[in-house]
Formats: sequence, structure tokens, C-alpha cells
Amino acid sequence: MKVAMISARFHPYVGGAEKQALELSVALRARGAEIQVVTRRENGCPAVEEVRGVPVRRLAAFGSPAFMVSLAAYLFSKGKGFDVYHSHLASSHAVVAALAARLFGAKAVVKLGGGVGVGEIARSRGTALGRLKLAALAALKPTLVAVNADQPAELNGTGLEKLPLHVIPNGVDLETYKPAREELRRELRKSFQWEGKVFLFVGRLDSDKGQSEALSVFLEGFKRAGSPGLFVVVGEGPKRAQLEARARELGLGASVRFMGAAQGDVSLVYRGADVFVQPSHSEGLSNALLEALASGLPVLASKVTGIEGLIEDGRQGRLFDPRSAADVERVLKELASARLEDMGREARAKADAYSIEKAAGRYLELYSR
Repeated sequence: MKVAMISARFHPYVGGAEKQALELSVALRARGAEIQVVTRRENGCPAVEEVRGVPVRRLAAFGSPAFMVSLAAYLFSKGKGFDVYHSHLASSHAVVAALAARLFGAKAVVKLGGGVGVGEIARSRGTALGRLKLAALAALKPTLVAVNADQPAELNGTGLEKLPLHVIPNGVDLETYKPAREELRRELRKSFQWEGKVFLFVGRLDSDKGQSEALSVFLEGFKRAGSPGLFVVVGEGPKRAQLEARARELGLGASVRFMGAAQGDVSLVYRGADVFVQPSHSEGLSNALLEALASGLPVLASKVTGIEGLIEDGRQGRLFDPRSAADVERVLKELASARLEDMGREARAKADAYSIEKAAGRYLELYSR
């Protein structure tokens, strides 16, 4: 099985779709598939390299139109070199890949991304070029993959709702992300200089999925709840300075720590924390949330699409309204009397159903149909 794994951006860029493209490629390769990642060249990365054993071809291109041209030239030069063209996100490169699949008698798979109302489908509806792209995809008839059961409804009225669609959730590496032994946990907390109950957020600090706005509301609720521990924010992005200013404005001081981008093995950050926080206005299926569950962390998460189907309120953690500081305050106070160890075990058990190996198996079945 020869698979062209196509993503506009790829490692070392860290984003949800890009991370899944890498993890899925590694897992598929371990199961015998021949993978070739095709992406855009940026940040001084070499044109040809291997990332965790997966061959990567980076094409010189500045912007989406140039990437479409260079991708078309590359794929057409390969002729019938691939059995499957797997595109991450229904963006312009997915049109090129679907066209190549049609010309060479291969299978085209397009994985949808982003939360309902904030992903590429919602953005495409709002522009003439976006609607043209959706129409082209509808005409080329690739197979679509959604990561949760709510995404398909967003396709209504685009023409894509008539295409074959499968729901395959994102996967997580259960060997890399796992609960820590108590001795290791103590060592990690000492090295991070963490004390007391540690609430952890891991992600990009921007307005995608309303995350920066929800984080600001969470900071206010954290203050109203009496700052019940240390809130650690791991990640970079254009909204970091604004969120830091908001924390100072609320007088949170040493109760909130912005650590910047994770250095080294991010799985160690999860293992040292007590509770994971996932505030956003919409989600597809958050990689960070899956990693936290696999690490055995109870979660405090937004009661929104993409999360409600994963987290059972009161079992793996608590759900809150991401627009209400009072609701954040409520769940923080309720969590104080909860048995975090029990929630952590429930979290790990939930993650077992979302292993990257299971996701790879489901994709191989889809490719073979």
C-alpha cells in the first residue's frame, strides 16, 4: 500500500492536523504501508529528509497557490506511483490530490479538521474562492473522514454531504503518553519548580476555536475560585502577551506561569501535572486532550462540540461553559472535593479506545475498500 500523505504544513510545525499526519504516518509505516509525506518547505527545513523513519518531501512554495502548483507538478510526475492520496484538511491541496487520484485511478481521502463552525469548511463557505474549492472537491468525489460525529452536519449545503464519509477519531501514542510512577512525578515537579495542585494547559495561544478567549475566561474563574493551585500554560502563539497581561490585570501573580513552547519531551509535562485544562469554543478532537487522558490526568474541559462526546462529566473530569467565569469557578470548587485518582484512572481507560494503532488499522481498512 503506497500512500501519499499530504499536508500543507508538517513537523517541526506543531498543530493538530500536522501532529496527526506525523503520528498516523509512523503508525501506518509500522503496519507495513509505504508512506511518502508531501508538504510545503519552510523554516529552513531540507527538501528531502526522514522524520521518525518517515520520508518527507518538502516542495518549494510560498503560499497556497504556489503549493498547489508545486504539488500538482510533483504528484503528476509520479504518475501511478501511489495507491492512496491522503490529504489532511479540506484545503486547496486536497483538490490537487483528489484530481491526481481521479487521473491515476487511485483513492483520495480527505480528513476534515477544526471544530464545527471554526474549521476549514466554515471558512470556505464565507468566500467565493472557498465555495469554488468546495464545489471542486464535491465534483472530484474523494472519501471524507470526520474525527467526530458532529462534523458531518456542517457539510450540508456544500455538495460534500453527498460524498462517502467515515468517522475515524484522532489517535494517541499510549506508550509515549502514560501515567507516571510517583517517584518520577516527584522528580519532574521538582525540576519544573511546581508546588501544590498543578492545572495544566498545552496548546497554541491564538484565537483558533476561540481558545484565547476561553483561556481568558478560565483565568477569571480561576481567580474567583481563590486561585486553587498553580495554572501552567505551555505553548506559544500571537495571543500569549495578551493572556499574560490579563493574568497580571487579575492579580494572579505567581498562581499562573507561562512556560512558552515545550522543550524536549512534552509527555513529561503531562506526567508532572494534576489536572488538565482544555478551554475552547469548539473542537474537532484535541490532540492535547487525548494526550492528557492517556497520561491519566483528570480534565476540566469546555462543554462544547468535539469534547462532550469524549468526556463524561463527573467521570474523566468536569465540563464547564467556556464563556462563564462563574461556571469555571463552580467546577474548580467542586473539583476540590473530587477523587482525582479515580478520575485519572477513568481518563486512562477512555484513552485506550483512541490509540494511534487503532486509528491506523481503521485507515488501512478504509484504504483497502
